Amino acid sequence: MNYVITSAQMKTEHPEVGNAVMHSHDAYEIYLFQDGKTDYLVEGNKYRLRKGDIMLMRRGELHINSIRSDATYKRSYINFDITSLLAETGNLSLLDMFDNRPLGEFNHYRAKDFPENHWQEYLHTICNAKTKEEKLCFLLPLLSELSKCFPLLQSNAASGSTNPVMDICKYINSDLAADLSLEQLSARFYLSKTHLNRLFKANVGTTVGQYIKLKRLFKAKELLQQGMPPTETYSLCGFRDYTTFFRAFKKEFNKEGVPKVMN
Repeated sequence: MNYVITSAQMKTEHPEVGNAVMHSHDAYEIYLFQDGKTDYLVEGNKYRLRKGDIMLMRRGELHINSIRSDATYKRSYINFDITSLLAETGNLSLLDMFDNRPLGEFNHYRAKDFPENHWQEYLHTICNAKTKEEKLCFLLPLLSELSKCFPLLQSNAASGSTNPVMDICKYINSDLAADLSLEQLSARFYLSKTHLNRLFKANVGTTVGQYIKLKRLFKAKELLQQGMPPTETYSLCGFRDYTTFFRAFKKEFNKEGVPKVMN
């Protein structure tokens, strides 16, 4: 049965204050914050983390870590893709808290809200397991516990969006091939271009233009992996010409990420 599970525990003594590199994954991620001072920015939503908090990210969900202090930064994470395994066993609902929610919402599971959880023990065991089979034995109960917390997380959330940046992110993601120029977005959301970029930088960790480019590239990567020809992919992802798309794709993902048909 084909599945992938990787994990790591990391410690940085004197992290550089500021934003790290914005990225997303081809797999699911569970991230445990253990020590330090940091925010996590996910698709226009900023989360302030406390010790023992967990963040969940699904495929293609852009996120960035924003360090607030040079205090020692400790964290653990698991990246995994066990979709086919769960499909065969009829347990795909264990991925609902990743897939069945809007981008950038319900990512944050606060330790203080779920004091009976065993997240840290599960993650520690997974990170120290020698084989993926051992990791799987503890990943499945971890997912089960998190899935039980998901409805409570939803019910405790305030109704309605109070963050205009999240509304803009939703609009961008609804049609990546559309005209998403700064001028068009500024007019649609009644914000000056300067203010729009300032809000975006504070809540997303990058400019509007960079966010749109990354979302289009990650969407293109997904389509290419599904077998779509590059000559069809670029326009569906909002790029005006193939040359611009090819250069941007190669720069973002390096040669390892460029399909042979594009070389």
